[in-house]
Amino acid sequence: MTASSVAFFYALEADGARFEKENGPAIRSFELSGTPVQEYLVSGHKVYAMLMGSGTTSTTKNVTALVTKYPIDHLVSIGPVGAISEALTSDWFRVEKVVPWQSGTWTEAGFKPRPTWKIQLEELGPPLDHPPISVASGDAFIASATKREEIAKITGSQVVDMNLIGIMTSLTSQPINQVHFRIISDNADENASQEFNAFRKNYKGEGAIIAKAWIDQLPEDRTSPENYKNLRKILRGTSAPTPPTPLKSAK
Repeated sequence: MTASSVAFFYALEADGARFEKENGPAIRSFELSGTPVQEYLVSGHKVYAMLMGSGTTSTTKNVTALVTKYPIDHLVSIGPVGAISEALTSDWFRVEKVVPWQSGTWTEAGFKPRPTWKIQLEELGPPLDHPPISVASGDAFIASATKREEIAKITGSQVVDMNLIGIMTSLTSQPINQVHFRIISDNADENASQEFNAFRKNYKGEGAIIAKAWIDQLPEDRTSPENYKNLRKILRGTSAPTPPTPLKSAK
């Protein structure tokens, strides 16, 4: 599997800062839909780093803006989730399934969320050692033990978030390989707001290291001009390659 362009979406600014610390300054910065985008060259891959935003609407807008503007081969995202299961034994997880808990059909048998997205692990590229998890995604921050139990029951998921449904919606017609890593930030109960604020205060952008590790393991695309310094300069319009020294005429 070869990649020349990778989209890196993150939910917390700490991940953006840590990604730059790990990879060095961006080679280019610009804006899409009013959101800053930093472009990096990481292990032979052109990486666009962009904040997802808060909630489904912002995420959908930003992801759509990037993947329709540039030919993205792979997408990796990092973000926090609230736990709605007591059986979780890890902090970091790899998303295997996304279930929209606010969209579906109520029947006599109960609520049936739809659509649901199952992310095929064999298509993700090099795996990292994080257990798979199902995420109930919606456009609300959950801070209620009652709602927490309800969502767990109707979706069968272990955690909740506010970004993944936006990503999935944006990629409906885009055949992009994707992987999503999530960290537990709170328990989605009455203490969720205080727990999340404490988490955000102490979080150092560890997710950016996971994203970088995944990108580092992708095969380098040797056909991409981005992997050659002089060609990059031509594409960026900064300078031309040094011309060869003319041969002197023999006397």
